[in-house]
Amino acid sequence: MKSKIQEFQKNNFKIMSKKIICLIGFVAMLVTSCSSSDDNSTINENDVLVKRSIRTYANGGSVTTVDHTYNGRKAVKSIDSNGNYELYTYTGDLITQVRNYNSSDVLVDTETFTYNSDTKLVSYVRANVAANTGVKQTYVYNLDDTVTTATFSGDATSQVTLTGTGTIAISGGEVVMQTSSGGAMHTYTYDTKNNPFKNITGFDKIMVIGGVATGGVQHNILTDNDSSGYVYNFAYIYNTANYPMTVTRSEGTDLIFTTEYIYY
Repeated sequence: MKSKIQEFQKNNFKIMSKKIICLIGFVAMLVTSCSSSDDNSTINENDVLVKRSIRTYANGGSVTTVDHTYNGRKAVKSIDSNGNYELYTYTGDLITQVRNYNSSDVLVDTETFTYNSDTKLVSYVRANVAANTGVKQTYVYNLDDTVTTATFSGDATSQVTLTGTGTIAISGGEVVMQTSSGGAMHTYTYDTKNNPFKNITGFDKIMVIGGVATGGVQHNILTDNDSSGYVYNFAYIYNTANYPMTVTRSEGTDLIFTTEYIYY
């Protein structure tokens, strides 16, 4: 009788041991799963920076890749798959110059930015070194959240010939409308997600360059309506941090290009 009891206890111990081992394994998997989920949920949206953008054009399927490097959150260099690149210069937290080079390391043009005491952009000059031509645009900020622009042409050193004027309307920190003295007008709408380049120091200050929306500052452009009847639509797929992984741009129903974003 004693031996049967001992045998029963021995078998019961084995069964319980197996159950405990299985339970430990289940708990371990649960902890691992929760830890992985927690890691994804702790992404700081303010630390996200674009590492690479890959643009594929629908017409012909050509592909251009651009790699971006930074010092902290300040842009240092962007280089495309053809070997052309641009270098950024900062004064404090403001971008004051961008130098554009071709694949042979020859300086093609420079972009110079001037700001007022409120750190608002008041002048943008793009000078083509090789062709000795230049374009300057100035910005006057009005009390009604509009910006008056004036565009001048000239050589790479001086631009004094007035070629046009315009108005930019800003709402919620985004360009929502722009007009030119020639009668052209664009209106823009945006999503509520994160723009891929929103965390780059100084980029929000230069959003009015050239009098056009740059695709958004904090958010992403959804529609661009041209007064001549053209309508450009943008569609996005976002990651868990609400940054675009891909964006497609279409004119009506015709696809123009698709851009993929890879982040640090």
